[in-house]
Amino acid sequence: MKNLLKFLNSQKTSVSFIVTFFKIFGLAPFEVVFPNSEQKIFLRSSIKDQVYSFLLSIPCVALLIRLVVNYSTIMPKLVLRKLVTINLSWISSVILWYYCFNHQKIIRILNDLLDFEQDLISQFNRSVSRRNTRNYEIVSFITEVVLMILQVIPFVFEAVASNDWWFVIMVLSGFIINILMLQHTILVHYVNKRLNYTNELLLLLVENHGCSDLIFVKSSTHNELILRTITLLRQHQRRLLVIFKDLTDFFEWPILLTIIIFCIRLILYSYKFAKRVIFFNQDIPLISFICEPTTMVKEIFIIVIFTNQMTLITSETKKTGEIIFEVMDAYSTHGGIQSQLKQFAIEVLHRKIPDSIFGLFKINGGLVTAITASVITYLVILVQFNYNLDVIDA
Repeated sequence: MKNLLKFLNSQKTSVSFIVTFFKIFGLAPFEVVFPNSEQKIFLRSSIKDQVYSFLLSIPCVALLIRLVVNYSTIMPKLVLRKLVTINLSWISSVILWYYCFNHQKIIRILNDLLDFEQDLISQFNRSVSRRNTRNYEIVSFITEVVLMILQVIPFVFEAVASNDWWFVIMVLSGFIINILMLQHTILVHYVNKRLNYTNELLLLLVENHGCSDLIFVKSSTHNELILRTITLLRQHQRRLLVIFKDLTDFFEWPILLTIIIFCIRLILYSYKFAKRVIFFNQDIPLISFICEPTTMVKEIFIIVIFTNQMTLITSETKKTGEIIFEVMDAYSTHGGIQSQLKQFAIEVLHRKIPDSIFGLFKINGGLVTAITASVITYLVILVQFNYNLDVIDA
């Protein structure tokens, strides 16, 4: 705990925000280490945190078994909620087990990010642009947590009234799934800020001003400074995108399961809410009035910021190619610089950026459009189906 607090207060790396929060939800099965002999921070495997993640999955499994065993006794009006809860329970359990059994991989990825951060700071005295702040991470985190709290408040009152504390486990399952998406989004944003900074440094070579970040690159002449900087930035971008690919590979299965449950919840909750508004004249229960719209907003919010960050990765890479050609024009008379830039440009043009989940669908703004269109389509079909049943009954 002492090391964790020390890491939280550390100003040397912005990874602190990413690591400290997610431990409580079982999505950080490692510990932070501060060696006494050097200032380099690193992460290592923690049996205690792995056991915690595994123990956290036990209530979710217990809830799943309870719902499956008692499914035949569930009242018809509660079937929808129970089906969603069953999906939440098994997906959250799978995610926690996935972290337990693959903890070495996520530790290696985060350690690579920490090493990359330290190298940027040692070579350029910074790791992100001066224009960048941590507001995005903080705002995303606070917004998601507020939406989750608004969603669960009615369930807490219902749990107290019915003395059924299985609701707490259901809420925990939903939190784990949402926090997973938030964790991935913040990590991708972390990569984005470093890509943006490398592009900014590359652009400084053209603008010839504000070069304070470049004076930390040791060289004897101006052209050597430019050549050395280009070489370093090329290495850094290649290294950062390799880390991003590893990050995408690690989260591929959990994100696929999470998007599936998000789509199911969006369709079912939007249908349930629309059904109450269209077919019933009586007042909508408070739990439905708060929970159902909040759930839809929460799922849409996390999907939007997730796809936005994935899209920005591609945009920053394309921007690198454009800046390279500007630098080539500015240093057209220097053969060594031209050769290095041409190799850099070839790498950028032929580099494949991971932007899909198992090739099933692209992770960009088109995913938001596709999900929205699917939800509306199924909503219309379900509402129309229910309306026709009412006509036949009449």
